[in-house]
Amino acid sequence: MILAHAGSQLFTVFIDHHDLCRLIPVFLLVHRIEELHYSIDLRQLPTLLCSLGPAPNLKVLHLRPEPAAGPGGLQLGIDLPSIFSGVLPSLRDLVLTGTVAWPIGLFGGLTSFECGVLDHYPISPVHVVGVLRESPKLEVLRLVGSCKLPQEFNPPAVDLSSLRQCTLIGRGTTTLIRFITVPASAGVLLGRPDPYNWPDLPSFDDLSLASELHVVDDVSAVSISIRDHMVHLQVKKRPRRSSGCQGAWA
Repeated sequence: MILAHAGSQLFTVFIDHHDLCRLIPVFLLVHRIEELHYSIDLRQLPTLLCSLGPAPNLKVLHLRPEPAAGPGGLQLGIDLPSIFSGVLPSLRDLVLTGTVAWPIGLFGGLTSFECGVLDHYPISPVHVVGVLRESPKLEVLRLVGSCKLPQEFNPPAVDLSSLRQCTLIGRGTTTLIRFITVPASAGVLLGRPDPYNWPDLPSFDDLSLASELHVVDDVSAVSISIRDHMVHLQVKKRPRRSSGCQGAWA
């Protein structure tokens, strides 16, 4: 009834129910979907999105499926195949969680890109850098998860002159900033899932090609500033009173 009265207007779809059959009338109008938010079973995701045709008006695609646990409770991800027949010319805002990889060239022209949610999910550096290279106007970047760089991985740096916020969290993921030219005005946050794993922190003399870039590392609830390779922690001591010596320092 709602679709019958919607005319030619674009609409937003939230898929948060496992009975996908109820949405068949909506899927037949995928060319009129402007935003699509998916938050159910990870295993159903590829089959559903591969069954849909081109989405020329899709601007926002947020795929936040429920985690899929493997043997021993290990979180599993998926290789996302070509979706929407590979046609998403208007896509600008993309969120992928639980996704390991996707076809090269599927996503481009983005202004906001978020990938990963847990350290258990690996992030493919090849696919991520591919998206960044095809999205020169990217403004917001957030990558969360583990990332293992191949030994031969050394692509040219991607120039993201419009970047305003860059968040990289996870083992190896922070190293990806080496391959991004970040404006000095951008806010950069590098995070660690394990605050005691300091050897995993990359050298700050080679984090980005941009000059005067201010990088702040945020670890759990502990904020520190890093300047000239030194970690400065300011500790204030409180005076205590002791017999015979007032004003002694603890």
